[in-house]
Amino acid sequence: MPLREYQREVFVNSLNRFEAGVKRQLIVMPTGTGKGNVIAYIPKVYKKLLGPGKKVLVLVHRKELVEDLAARLARYNPQLNVQVERAEERATQFADIIVASIPSIGRLKSAPEGEDKQSSLFDPEVFDFSDELADQWNDRIKRFNPADFPIIIIDEAHHIHGETYANVCRYFDVFKNDPRYNNPEKLLIGFTATPRRADNKGLDLYFDEIVSQRDLLWYIQNNYLADVESFRINTTIELDSVKTTAGDFNIAELEKTVNTPERNDLIVRKYLEHGAGLPALAFCVDIQHAVDLAAKFQERGIQAVALSYKTPEDERERIIADFKAGKIPVLCSATLLAEGFDATIATVALMGRPTKSETLYRQMFGRVLRPHPSPEEIAYRQAQQLEIGYVKKAAIVLDFVDVSTRHNLTSVPSLFGLNAKFDTRGKRMTEVVAEVARLQAKQPKLDLSDAKSMFDLQAISERIDLFAKQSTPTEVRAFSNMAWLAAPGGGFELSLPDFKSYIVAKNTAGVWQVFRSIKGIRSPLQMGRNLGEAFKIAEGYMTPAEKLVGAMNSEWRTGEISDAQLKLFGQLYPEERRAFKDFDAFKEFMRSKYTKGDVSTLISQRIKRRSPKVMNAIKRRIDAKKRSSR
Repeated sequence: MPLREYQREVFVNSLNRFEAGVKRQLIVMPTGTGKGNVIAYIPKVYKKLLGPGKKVLVLVHRKELVEDLAARLARYNPQLNVQVERAEERATQFADIIVASIPSIGRLKSAPEGEDKQSSLFDPEVFDFSDELADQWNDRIKRFNPADFPIIIIDEAHHIHGETYANVCRYFDVFKNDPRYNNPEKLLIGFTATPRRADNKGLDLYFDEIVSQRDLLWYIQNNYLADVESFRINTTIELDSVKTTAGDFNIAELEKTVNTPERNDLIVRKYLEHGAGLPALAFCVDIQHAVDLAAKFQERGIQAVALSYKTPEDERERIIADFKAGKIPVLCSATLLAEGFDATIATVALMGRPTKSETLYRQMFGRVLRPHPSPEEIAYRQAQQLEIGYVKKAAIVLDFVDVSTRHNLTSVPSLFGLNAKFDTRGKRMTEVVAEVARLQAKQPKLDLSDAKSMFDLQAISERIDLFAKQSTPTEVRAFSNMAWLAAPGGGFELSLPDFKSYIVAKNTAGVWQVFRSIKGIRSPLQMGRNLGEAFKIAEGYMTPAEKLVGAMNSEWRTGEISDAQLKLFGQLYPEERRAFKDFDAFKEFMRSKYTKGDVSTLISQRIKRRSPKVMNAIKRRIDAKKRSSR
């Protein structure tokens, strides 16, 4: 299969940075975007480094990944000899590309008696590595001459921490953290779906920079990955007592906590509600959890199989083949399916294992993101007028969220920059993210990080939009030059300082009534025969000072809002104040949109709804601040 455009872009970026001297490169590609194909093309792209006798070493941490990458490399590089170094398999001196298992070659000490005692196939004797650490490397890795390997590739590079990886990187001279074991001419390329680890250890000990990366949303928007419909499903299980080990939940404690008949039954019920009949992967805490969950599915008449490393290899291969053929609807597993498992037909992810690790979550989540069929396959079948068959319309993710007040759990929304507790309620992520972007563009100063639903997002935005600038209605201007505004309850209101206002409104008999309001307490004054007379009556009760500040053209109304005014506004409208990231953002927004008169009106409108006791307390605080500032 030819490389896709974004895969070619990976190599453009990699080569450009290589020419700039960046030889320790990290490439970030989400699960399902063809990382294996990109790795398979590296010998072609960097062939200038592979002169006579030079080899490529690909380091992999799991058996299934070793076999998959070896097959891909052989398919894409038929002119090169691809061999495997793993368990009982040994690469020979004729290999051009060696796919090696990290556990097999990375042990710090020599292998046990009776193992790896053969002489090197690269030299008459075991390769003599003259170094103070030579006695720590096992005989297996010492069969290889580091000088023969100008290119080292590490798959799933987020696993790189630990002495095993450091040992191999030192041996092959690509350990940037120690100049004794760092040949700057060699190329080290690591691949990962996320450069962040649960234990917060960075990858900068091994890599200089991320040379290529696109976010998850881009792949979905361009149809390289399936769109996502996620559902947040709350449970009654409490996680606060579960301890943390290496940045994530302790497996033994987590299994005892979440592997309950009630929670497992909930997983089955929600699968039937949101994804019945669709191919599903259930991610569990450990083997026992997978077995128990599969049993719950079977109780409901759903064929589900628990898979683990204890499952015999031939049986495991048969089960996976049946799943890919649609014969088995649900597979339950702990970590076996989380990495290196490729079944594009998988449509539903049942996230039965809570995790704080974004890396682990991305790996599990990514198993259902591959489109089925691929865009290339659909195009081919359409061109050949062939039946396309089952088409995955969207990936469905069921997040089973347990109760926790102290643990930050990863979820689908958090992968897209939203609050981890955001509930999309099955709405597609591209639509949710587009709506968030629209609201953020409309009001850049809004802080949407606390929103937990589409309703929250709309409410935050709409509350701000309620504060449209008000102006004196045309029918009022014929009778008065005061800044009367339409009152929320009908009629018109003139807001004045010190929580005072005048109101002109029709009473129950339909007659225009004039009121005066002080600190939210309304008192009737007189009635007018018509609107014009009512305005004249109201203005007759005003003092000269009130007429001066109440006029439409009063200079104070167009002045800049004071900090004190904004603080009072924030107290009266706390929900609006919280929508902004900080007071400066709030102040900038308010001053860009409103005048002193506008805010005075909004304050008056809110004050009327407060009790006299509350208003007196606010008035006392304001008076005290005035006195202290003198």
